[in-house]
Amino acid sequence: MPSATAPPTSANDIQVQLEYLADLPLYESTKPLQYVPGFENDSRSTVHLSPGPLEILHDVRTLSPDTFALDESGFRFIKAPTEFCNWNSQDAIANEYMPEMEALLKREVDGVDEIVLFDARIRYGESSGTKTVDGMHYNPFARQVHVDQTESSIITKIRSLTELKADFLLRGRSRIINVWRPIRHPVYDCGLAIADGGTLKDEDVIECDRMRRDDGQFWDTMGVVKYREGYRWYYMSEQDEEDVLIFKNYDSDKRVKARRK
Repeated sequence: MPSATAPPTSANDIQVQLEYLADLPLYESTKPLQYVPGFENDSRSTVHLSPGPLEILHDVRTLSPDTFALDESGFRFIKAPTEFCNWNSQDAIANEYMPEMEALLKREVDGVDEIVLFDARIRYGESSGTKTVDGMHYNPFARQVHVDQTESSIITKIRSLTELKADFLLRGRSRIINVWRPIRHPVYDCGLAIADGGTLKDEDVIECDRMRRDDGQFWDTMGVVKYREGYRWYYMSEQDEEDVLIFKNYDSDKRVKARRK
C-alpha cells in the first residue's frame, strides 16, 4: 500500500489534505458537538478541524469495477442512468425517484428482504443550507472526514421508521446504505472522496452530537474521525449522472470487513 506521501500512481490520482478532527486533549473528556448547518461559524460547536498530511485520492476510473465490494470496501460505483430530472420537488422525488432507487438497491445489494427509504437531500456549494417550499433540503458540501451516523442514531432511526417491526428487524441484519449521484452535470470540483471501509477501525470514529442551529434541538449523532496512517481513499474523476456511488453507513453484521465507509 502506498504511504501517505507517495506520489500518485495514475494520471488522475491526486494528492490532497483532508480535514480531520483535531487531536486535542478536549476530546478525552468532552463529547464533540456540532450545530448544523455551518458549524464552523457557530461558537457553540466544539468540533475543531485540522488538515492531515498529504494523502492520495485514487481515481476508480483506472480500476476494474470488481475491485470493490460493499462488504469488503464499504462502497461500489455502478452505472445507473436515470431519466428523472425534477430535483426541486420533494413530492416528485418521493413518488418517482425513490422507487427507482429501491429497485436499484434490490438489484445491487445482496441479501435484501425489505427496504425502507427515509431521506433525500441535495448537496450544493453554498455555505448554508436551504429548504424549498415543499420541504426539499439543500445542504452545503461536507468538508470534513466523517461517518454520516453512528450506531445509536441508527438504532433510533430504525425504531422510529418501523415501530412494531423494529425488534424483529433488529434481530436480523440491518444496513444503512447511501445512494449518491451528480444531478445536473459531471463533477469537476468538490467531488466526494470515500475511504475504503476495510481500513477504518472502530476506535477511529468518535461520536459527535449534532444540534440544529435554528432551534438548538438535538438532531442526531455522527462520527468524526482523527487522522492516522493507513486510510485508503478513492474518488471518481468527472463523476457523471449515471455514475452512481452506493456506500454503507452502517452494517449490524460484525463479521464483514467493512461495516461503514
